[in-house]
Parts: sequence; structure tokens; C-alpha cells
Amino acid sequence: SMDSLGDLNRRYQIDTHALTFGVRGDLPGDWRYDAAVSWAKSDPITLDPFFQFSPPLLAPAIQGPNPPILLNNSLTFGAANPPGTLERYFLTGSNQDVPQTWTYEVRANGPLLEWWGGTISSAVGAEVREEYVDFNRQQFSAISEAAQPEDARVVQAAYAELAVPLVSPARGVPLVNQLA
Repeated sequence: SMDSLGDLNRRYQIDTHALTFGVRGDLPGDWRYDAAVSWAKSDPITLDPFFQFSPPLLAPAIQGPNPPILLNNSLTFGAANPPGTLERYFLTGSNQDVPQTWTYEVRANGPLLEWWGGTISSAVGAEVREEYVDFNRQQFSAISEAAQPEDARVVQAAYAELAVPLVSPARGVPLVNQLA
């Protein structure tokens, strides 16, 4: 039964550090560019015990003279753990998983050509985001080897936009100023 887990509310704190370096400037033909490199790292800290057992704490308790009941049959009476029994085997404090992210971005925008409706302009860009997590492998028991999460992920994205004005107030088309 869940009542042996005690209070289900948990509080967390995350200390985050980040740096960004960027440049922007002008290119020929009234184009502009900007580029940036960002790095972020955090240390998630659990202020309360959370529902993940600590194998170094739980293993000796299971092998001890009064092992905790991990799976309670709610149809039998009197078999549940006293309140707080399981919480002493949960992980607390920093779980020592250290996520960090590197992001690389480059963008440019500017006019392409003039036509009847105005200036056709474009914007292009690309981003690569590398996400890494240094997991505390000691938290995973040997039997949960298949459930261990990935250490890294890379996400790549690119875009191109084209802005084509259909009509401009300079053309003197009736009602265009009211719509713009």
C-alpha cells in the first residue's frame, strides 16, 4: 500500500550555471548575421527522499533479519511496513547526475530583391544542440542494467524563411493602408 511511503510531496533544488558567447554583424547587401555558442550545466538536488531506492542502502536491509516489505499484498492484513520504513532506503540529496548542454547557433537575414509588392526578404539558420548527462551509475543495480538511460543526444535543426509582400502602400491600392 502507498501509505507506507509517507508524504508523497517532494521538493527539489537545481543549481544551474550557464555561459553564452555570441557575435552579430552586417554582411554585404544589407544582410545581418548572428552566431552564438552556449553552455549550461546543472546539479539537481532532491531536498526530500524520492521514490528511487539506493541499492547500497536497500541491499543490506533485504538481507537483514527484518527485511522491509517491498510488495505488499493489500488483501492480507497487518503485513504493511510501519510508516517511514521504506523512506530510509530512498536516495536523497544530490543524485550526482550532471546534465549539461552545448548549443551552437548561426542565423542570417536580409533582402533578396525588390518587386511590385515590396522587398522580398529571407532568413536562414541552423542549430546543433548536444545534451549530455553524466549519470551516477552506482545508483543502478546490476539487475536494472537494461533500464539505464542514454548518456548523450544530439539534435540538429535548420530553417529557411521567405517573406514575400503581396502589395505595399506605395502602390496606392485602395484600402491597403487600412489592412496593413
